[in-house]
Amino acid sequence: MTQSMLEKTRKLSGLHRDGLARDARASRKTRRRAAKDPPRASFDERLAAARPAEILGSVVAQDAGAPHAPRDVTLAVQRSFAMARADWEAFQDRHACTAFQRHDWLSAWHETLGKAVGIELLLVFVHDRDAVLRMILPLGIEQGVFGRALVWLGAPVCDYNAPLVDADFARRLTPHALERLWRQVLAQAGDIDYVHLTRQPEVIGALANPFSALCREWEPFSAHTMAMSGAWEDFYAARRAAKTRRRQREKDRRLRRMGAVEFVWPENAEERRNLALEILKLKREQLIASGSTNPFAPRELDEFFANVAAAPAAAGVVRLAALKLDGDVIAAVFGLEHKGCFYYVVPVYRSGEFSRCSPGNILLHHLLERGFAAGLTSFDFTIGDESYKKEWSDRSQRLGVLLSPRTARGAIAVFLIRHARALKGFIKARPRLYHLARRALRLKRSLIA
Repeated sequence: MTQSMLEKTRKLSGLHRDGLARDARASRKTRRRAAKDPPRASFDERLAAARPAEILGSVVAQDAGAPHAPRDVTLAVQRSFAMARADWEAFQDRHACTAFQRHDWLSAWHETLGKAVGIELLLVFVHDRDAVLRMILPLGIEQGVFGRALVWLGAPVCDYNAPLVDADFARRLTPHALERLWRQVLAQAGDIDYVHLTRQPEVIGALANPFSALCREWEPFSAHTMAMSGAWEDFYAARRAAKTRRRQREKDRRLRRMGAVEFVWPENAEERRNLALEILKLKREQLIASGSTNPFAPRELDEFFANVAAAPAAAGVVRLAALKLDGDVIAAVFGLEHKGCFYYVVPVYRSGEFSRCSPGNILLHHLLERGFAAGLTSFDFTIGDESYKKEWSDRSQRLGVLLSPRTARGAIAVFLIRHARALKGFIKARPRLYHLARRALRLKRSLIA
């Protein structure tokens, strides 16, 4: 072989090696991109992923061949809580819903906070082909900086946002039927710029939330629930170590040595109203002192909680309790009781010399003991990932978000909301960074004050 032929062979070999190297780099890049951005799941796959197997059993399998999937549904829109009251209250007592979608709760919210922000009601009633009411969607249209958004009603006083739904209808709501239904809802919403549905639980009681299948994103926090059965003493002994129980008894005795200890469950409207306002005042002080974001800042919240607490219709649902030391409230809770579940909505405690006795824990133990005695089936700590919630709970769930643009203007809003949520989740996942952020927030508030 001549020298020139050898040189040509080497060049061709080099080109071949270079080509193989480029192909390998491209292949690695493709694999990395595929791992980072997996292919979009089908609507059916999203629905299956959204339904916890331990709760649903074979529901997804039933959906696949459901011969009676709801097809011909009709939508009726109400623009007034007063006009919708009779049908709503009859439906909420018979079918699946959380305490936050009760008519008395949301109508009181609309009279105070809803009207203050000028929200437009879109109360969607879904009927089947026999004109039987099967689902209620408490939606609204909110005007923001970047246009009109379709939202669930009740922010910020609803820890869960979900439909009120007939269980049989929800189980037969196949992915395609849900997609058709959602298109009809969007048509009723008219000219909106984006959809922003937040805090959507995976389950409503023991029923899979069909709207969870629409979610592609999740809140940076979870919700936690504890099942209740048997006797409190047996449950407490099984859930807490002997050393922990002994330490709690010592705190109880220490608090009683400080003064007269009293658990209070106010009954009349004036007492309930006053305690609700006291709880909000303490909650604001507690959040400001800790440097946390304060969702209780709007003063319309005072009117809302006071009205709900004092309303005769809410007496069977709203639960107010306080722990007093020498007549002063040192811990309290605003809760809701609905379908055998206690919702731990706004717990508060006061700082002072008695803080080392953990008055908040003492009141929580009292609530749990009372709940077991009353035959409640679950205790819902609602949203937030505080350590004590995780210690007590035996079930946690994600909260889904449906965020999608409808116009170019809405796309800007979606971009900003999505990145703000991602930043919040990034900070909360890093304790040191989260601690620095809270310190900065406390400093900002002290400078403003």
